[in-house]
Amino acid sequence: MKSKSLLLPLIVSGLLSTSVYAGKSVPVPSSKLIESTDLAKPILRVEPDYPNSALRRGHEGWVSLSYAIEPDGSVSNAFVTDSSGFKDFEGSALKALNQWKFEPVVDENGNAIQKCVNSLRLDFTLRNGGKPEGASGRFRGRYKKIQAAFDAKDYEKSEKLLVDMSNMKRFSLYEDRQYWQLRGYQAQYTGDDKTALANFKRASSNPKYSKDEFALTLLSNIFILELKQNLFADALLTYQKLEKTQGSEKTVERFKSYQQKVNAVVNGDKVFAVPATIGERGFAQYKLARSQFQIGKVQGQVDKITVLCDNKLNTFSYAADSAWTIPESWGKCSLYVFGNKDTAFNIVELPKNI
Repeated sequence: MKSKSLLLPLIVSGLLSTSVYAGKSVPVPSSKLIESTDLAKPILRVEPDYPNSALRRGHEGWVSLSYAIEPDGSVSNAFVTDSSGFKDFEGSALKALNQWKFEPVVDENGNAIQKCVNSLRLDFTLRNGGKPEGASGRFRGRYKKIQAAFDAKDYEKSEKLLVDMSNMKRFSLYEDRQYWQLRGYQAQYTGDDKTALANFKRASSNPKYSKDEFALTLLSNIFILELKQNLFADALLTYQKLEKTQGSEKTVERFKSYQQKVNAVVNGDKVFAVPATIGERGFAQYKLARSQFQIGKVQGQVDKITVLCDNKLNTFSYAADSAWTIPESWGKCSLYVFGNKDTAFNIVELPKNI
């Protein structure tokens, strides 16, 4: 199957929002520190059982989960954040994760505490007796029909074909990857860049396929969509992946000027903001490009903010008109904003000199 590259116009100069401060001084943070922990290490991992229903159908799949770690190292409050779409895998993954044990997490005073934000992905795969991995003839036939619908700009037909594809009895991880790639194109062609990016990331999330024929196209589309949405930290990481992708020399050279512009923005003295919305899971996630940020223009309710870094985790109660600064020693950080579903807000990244 041949994949088509959908490369949208890049207009980096138009990505920046106006400063929300306009000469005002940044307010002193007034939120309360809820917890401060180091990252937990697993000491017992339990592999999930492969569901009999999936074995009979020849299904493969994956499940992404979030969970809390109790003071005794046990797992609690585990829930599914995303999956390949098969409920039988989700139940098995949750059952296994709930049996994991971690080294107790302690605060700065040495007291064991609960660690609330953790995530992992579990893959369910079947061995095929040494046969080469690929798509079935039935899947390839549907794939070609969907591509033909895309070429004809018949997106109503392509949506129906995608629904039909998602209901196939057999769905390998290889086919799953191609399905999410097609889902990404469907969203992109119909103007839903946020969903397109999420689906392209699903398609590229398995490192097993980081060197196949689809890797370069996926990463190129991800890079462009991240730029369009002001996701500068994500875009820089994607550019690094592109540099390591086989046959990417021309693409890397083509994107080099945009990568340089993003670096200039991140290291510059202008404020930039990214709109975000809390989803059905009860939080919004964002990878920070800078060490200082603010939550602004909240429409709804924000309850708390968790900063998950390379070697540190902090959770704050939300306080309006506050700015947060992260020590550089914590490494790269992601931001989790918890609150009511559909709450909209801006994540405002501030330069060092403000």
